[in-house]
Amino acid sequence: MNTNLPRLTESIQSGVTKGFDNINRLTMLNVLTNMGTANVVVKYGLKGPSITTSTACATGASAIGEAFRLIQLDEADIMIAGGSDEVVNPVCIHAAINF
Repeated sequence: MNTNLPRLTESIQSGVTKGFDNINRLTMLNVLTNMGTANVVVKYGLKGPSITTSTACATGASAIGEAFRLIQLDEADIMIAGGSDEVVNPVCIHAAINF
C-alpha cells in the first residue's frame, strides 16, 4: 500500500499550522515513491535493476511491462513486478469529486 501522499499531505498541514521548521527531517524519505521498492530489495537482498513506476491505476501493468522489457533486452534474467496505488486522502478525494 502506498501511503506517500497522505504522509506528504499531513506534513504540509503540519508545516502550515506549526511552521515548516518543525517538519521531521526524514519526511522526504517517507514520501518518495520508491521506498516500497527499496524496502523489498533490502529485505530480500535482491540485486539488479530496481525501478519504481507510478502511473495511477496502470502501475501494475507498467511494472510488468518494464520487467518484461528488461528480460527481453537481456538486462535481467528474472524480475519481480507488481504495483499498488493509494490516493485516499482529503486532497485527492476532493480533486476526484470535482474533476
